[in-house]
Formats: sequence, structure tokens, C-alpha cells
Amino acid sequence: MANTFDVAVALGGGVSDPSRAWDFVRRFAAEWTPDPLRPQDGFTQDELDASAAELGFELPEVLCQGHRLFGRRADLTAVQDPLVPPPRRLVTRRAPPRRRVFSGAKQDPGRIKNRPSPRRLQC
Repeated sequence: MANTFDVAVALGGGVSDPSRAWDFVRRFAAEWTPDPLRPQDGFTQDELDASAAELGFELPEVLCQGHRLFGRRADLTAVQDPLVPPPRRLVTRRAPPRRRVFSGAKQDPGRIKNRPSPRRLQC
């Protein structure tokens, strides 16, 4: 991994549009991970279309762009807040629970009471 990519400089001025965000992701992957992004790292449009059909509604374009670019790269999508792959998207009938942060290894998120059980949307 090269040490020439300065994240603070790359994000200087903020992320003004999706194109700049995707450029940042490409550069970050190339400089800070063992492998740069490749076409096979993303989902195909057919896979995203099938997911949308299963859900019964179109996915937001910016979400599709991310899935097409790096959706299969667990090293970029599953460290802190996992990006759920399109075929496994879940829809709940109730509002999602508030986010909880677990700072200790002894805390068990599986023991949270009153969590809604996710259900697949049936079309």
C-alpha cells in the first residue's frame, strides 16, 4: 500500500457530488487496500434490477452506483456499517430501531429487547 494518498487533502472542500465521491472511493481503494477496484468488484445492473423487482420498487440511483462500483468488496463495505448486498435487502413493517453503538466486546447486540424482526417484502 502506498502512503502518498492523503485523505484530508482528497476530501478538502467536501464531497460536492457523487462523481467526486466515486473518484475518492476508487483512489482510496487503489492506495489503501491491497487491490484497486475492478469491474468484478461490483454487482451487475441485471442483479440490481432483479433486487428492485423482488422488493417491488426501484433502488436509489446513487445506491446502485455504489453497488456497481464496489458492492462485492467486503474490505470496503463490511468494516463498520456493512453495505447489505442487493439480494439480501430486508424490509420491515415498523420503523427501524435507533442505532446502538457497542463499545465493548462483552456487550451482545443479540440481547436487545423489542427489536422488530425483519420480513421480506412479498410481491
